[in-house]
Amino acid sequence: MEHKESSEGQNMRIDRISDKGVGKVNEDAMVVGTTRFGVFDGVSSRSGYVDEHGQTGGYLAANIAKKIFETSTDSLIETALAANTKIEDTMKDMSIDITKKENRWGTTMAVVDINQSEGEFEWAQVADSLIIVIHKDGSLKQLIQDDYDHDRKIMVLWKGLADTQAENIRNKLDYDIRQLRQDVNVTFGVLNGEGSVSKFIRSGKESLDTVAHILLFTDGLIIPKEDPNAIDDFSMAVRLFQEGGLIHIRDYIREIENTDPNCWKYPRYKKSDDIAAIAISF
Repeated sequence: MEHKESSEGQNMRIDRISDKGVGKVNEDAMVVGTTRFGVFDGVSSRSGYVDEHGQTGGYLAANIAKKIFETSTDSLIETALAANTKIEDTMKDMSIDITKKENRWGTTMAVVDINQSEGEFEWAQVADSLIIVIHKDGSLKQLIQDDYDHDRKIMVLWKGLADTQAENIRNKLDYDIRQLRQDVNVTFGVLNGEGSVSKFIRSGKESLDTVAHILLFTDGLIIPKEDPNAIDDFSMAVRLFQEGGLIHIRDYIREIENTDPNCWKYPRYKKSDDIAAIAISF
């Protein structure tokens, strides 16, 4: 576990993990600053863009956002919109045909600014990178309560095929996956250069009074579930964290994934996803 002292002279303990899934590069990124912390999950283009360094569009988008959040002193929402603009500008510089939505790169995000002197923190979030608050009494608060699981409908279809032990399910659902990409910044948000993402940036302010831990994580740290229609229960993740930190959650998830390499029991796009996660403990 990494320990970091805040600029306000009070101690925060920072635990972070970055873990590559089955892809060639880890498309998740994170910001670990003095008072600003964030995670980003890159979304690559359907065209399969890779630059001369082997970096995918998703990797580039997540790391563009990371750099903007590391250097900006603007509000979280203003910084998110600046990152969004920079992602579009970079795609244009790379001659990406962004008139076709599926060619765009993008990233999800979950970011907090900690203000210990005021006893509060601000947060901003897009899509399925999430923030969980664990209070001193062990209770948890999920800052986004509404439907962030934009993959649910596809995973229901996936489950139906998995029940027949079908092979190459992802290929069989290619049309549906392509259609989902058209819903970006229409029914759910991604920082992909489109101005309409502003409607999907969720934000708020929370008191630190009773907070023991703040967890920020990309969707790779969401525990797989057998029923795609089930609501994610983060109490298990909190229990694992309290027992052994973020690594314990990661190990639990990887063990599940290893028992289900075909993604039949636990519907998901690939055996294992990238993980970026930060725990801030007070």
